[in-house]
Amino acid sequence: MSWLSENEWRATQAVAPWFIFLFLSAILLFLITAKPWTALLKSLKCEGGKVTPLSRPLPFICAIGTWLVIAQLESFETTIMLIGSLLLVPLTLGTGEILRLGWWPSPLRFIFHYILLGLGTVFILWLLHASLTYLWFLAKWPFHEQPAVKIFLQTQGLVPILVFVLQACFIAPLIEEFFFRGTLYPLLKTFSHPLIAAFVTSLIFAWIHFYWVGFLPLFLLGLLLTAAYERTGSVWASIGIHIGFNTLNIIALLILKAGIEQLS
Repeated sequence: MSWLSENEWRATQAVAPWFIFLFLSAILLFLITAKPWTALLKSLKCEGGKVTPLSRPLPFICAIGTWLVIAQLESFETTIMLIGSLLLVPLTLGTGEILRLGWWPSPLRFIFHYILLGLGTVFILWLLHASLTYLWFLAKWPFHEQPAVKIFLQTQGLVPILVFVLQACFIAPLIEEFFFRGTLYPLLKTFSHPLIAAFVTSLIFAWIHFYWVGFLPLFLLGLLLTAAYERTGSVWASIGIHIGFNTLNIIALLILKAGIEQLS
């Protein structure tokens, strides 16, 4: 039994050379970034690093409440509302507090470095996801593809595809990181231990994707994103990693989609 439909499996075979090239590229990126990731994780301190707890958590509680309400919707307007709810936070905080949260823009070279680290995470998380999917089917549990993936594979037309790619590679990482790492994590850290805050933040991050086979890989990704944010003191580090991770996955979906259209 396969987690791909018969049509998707045939499409995968049709574009197999491209998938092999992408897989080998993911391995190379993993090897290149293994040392920087090891250094970053070794430098963490369990009592918390550069990101300090909030002194005025009320605006963040309001932003989180707004986010939880409008996150039930699925539309372009929701994206605008999400951005707006996060913009409420700096309007109610001083410049010093914003600087402590690491919201301030970072140099492009800094972001590109973390995009590379994000690309390097994909290979090991792919392997974990494939292993879990195999065990999932052995257990004969019902399998449901990630909603965003199903929508993308059914999307037709160049402009809608480009819009989806833009949302997945840039808008989603921006919104999710400003919320989870730049808002929720420091809020939870105000009331608990940093490890508890990181654990809870990553659990919620994995849960909101509604993809249970991929829950563990997404949870681990959330921990890595939190570690990068904690260590650097900048939300732009986790944004860069998230962009890199999503980009390589979108390339894989584009290859699969090209194979499906080639057969049709």
